[in-house]
Amino acid sequence: MGLLLLVVAHTWAPITLSTLRTFDVPLMVMISAMCYKPVKKDLKSVKRYLWKRFLRIYIPVFTFVNIFFIAILAREAYIDKNVFSVYQYIGSLFLLNAPSIGYVWIMRVFLMMALILPFIEPLIKKLNIGFLIFTLFIIVFLQEGVIIGFDYIPDGIIKFILSEIIPYIIGYSLFTAIGLRINDLTYSKKIILTVIGLIACVIYIWLTGNYFPQKDKYPPHGLYLLWGWSGSCILVICKSIIGRVASWSIWGYLSRNSMWLYLWHIVPVYFMLPTSLRPEIWIVRYIVALGGALMLNFIYQLCIARFPKGIHKYIS
Repeated sequence: MGLLLLVVAHTWAPITLSTLRTFDVPLMVMISAMCYKPVKKDLKSVKRYLWKRFLRIYIPVFTFVNIFFIAILAREAYIDKNVFSVYQYIGSLFLLNAPSIGYVWIMRVFLMMALILPFIEPLIKKLNIGFLIFTLFIIVFLQEGVIIGFDYIPDGIIKFILSEIIPYIIGYSLFTAIGLRINDLTYSKKIILTVIGLIACVIYIWLTGNYFPQKDKYPPHGLYLLWGWSGSCILVICKSIIGRVASWSIWGYLSRNSMWLYLWHIVPVYFMLPTSLRPEIWIVRYIVALGGALMLNFIYQLCIARFPKGIHKYIS
């Protein structure tokens, strides 16, 4: 469902739907934390975990970016026109918001959260529901202060690097914290956690007049954090209802291939960027993006099927 919501974000959806789905990246971060298996606390095990997570997240992105740019270079040679710059290529490899092709910055978030998990997991696991909620609000207030503080740092490479790392680590650690603890909470405590997040959303909207979480997304703060908290928890509460269709094979396919389907959907989205090539009806745009991703992933998986197992597990 997180993957399907991410595709909604990039298909020019109606404003109401586009606003409601803004908890998609927080949901994916929370799920990653829910699936985390604690490593042994010795340094060797932590290093091995960090290296494996880096390879598992970064190698597919590296592979996709290079395939994407090779295809773009071939097209540029045909139409004799530059579409992307070398800076966008390098920025994409570094998973930057800009300069890059866009969209791949999400993988930077997943990577950063995977790298901090072994270090914050022992602390978060000790919190009861009251201290957990207190910690979440501390993260929100800390993030607001950090973002304001960045306004006083002179523009330059140091500010650029820090702004691409620190606010994203702090902001998305909120969803990592929720993911680490939410399976341990009783159903009533999950409801309490959700209701408090929703109340905080309402208060924030009332105080600021901002009811578009997307405005607070780069970097994540304010309403984006609170709505991500609420929306993700709502789905966890509804897990028993959603679980009725979880056995359908399509969900297994989408889940196993979620990273690659996300990457491949970038191609049809770019195809639809010119208004003249963009279907007028939103659901048609969505079908083109998701259908294109499914088709490209099927072709790609066929192409790499004969790769050695040691390589295949990182690029599949």
